[in-house]
Amino acid sequence: MKFTKFIPVALALALAAPAFATNNYDVAPSAGPVSETMDFTIGPYFNMKEAQAPNVVYHSNDVTISSDYSNLSLDTQLKFGFDVTTNTATADYVDLTAYAKDAEMNALGGTSANPVLAFYNYTQAASVAASNVTAAIAGTGGTASKNAIAFPVNVSGVQPVANSGGTITTGDMTDGKIRYTLTNGRYQFYYTVSQTPNQTTFDTNDQEGTYKATVVLTRYVAP
Repeated sequence: MKFTKFIPVALALALAAPAFATNNYDVAPSAGPVSETMDFTIGPYFNMKEAQAPNVVYHSNDVTISSDYSNLSLDTQLKFGFDVTTNTATADYVDLTAYAKDAEMNALGGTSANPVLAFYNYTQAASVAASNVTAAIAGTGGTASKNAIAFPVNVSGVQPVANSGGTITTGDMTDGKIRYTLTNGRYQFYYTVSQTPNQTTFDTNDQEGTYKATVVLTRYVAP
């Protein structure tokens, strides 16, 4: 009796297949390149603060006055200053102003290159009018500038900090303020007050007392 051998189909395919197996992938392999992107955001930044010693000197304890009361000299030079930092690529503006007695009494004049700062007699404040301070800024002495004395101010310390990327443009003195235009960077606004005033504004109309002036740096945002 003759027998016919039957080989299961699956086994037959296995015997006929090559010696290596084929892999199946959920995702096709890639030889790359493969990239990933990450990010973070820096917002606009603007910061101003008072400068630190020795760039600021607020008090002169000793004053030298000539025997005929016609000349005055501060034994300690007064200084004021501000540090400003901004990351804005577009223009920022800051205004330097000053006042005597109150915010409505402007104490800054002259030009942007050669400002004049008026000090008023805080002790005798009741006798000081805005016209006295205005006269002192203009260099007028006598009773017109009673109890107000004007000092030249040096602006050579106004500059960007090296390698900060900053640039600065100085505007003209307008209405008692100096406007500066800034780009991104760090800045020093350092000023020194002359040790001797405009002597035409100092005479016997200036009574004993403590003389004061307040300086202000303000950010101006264009509308």
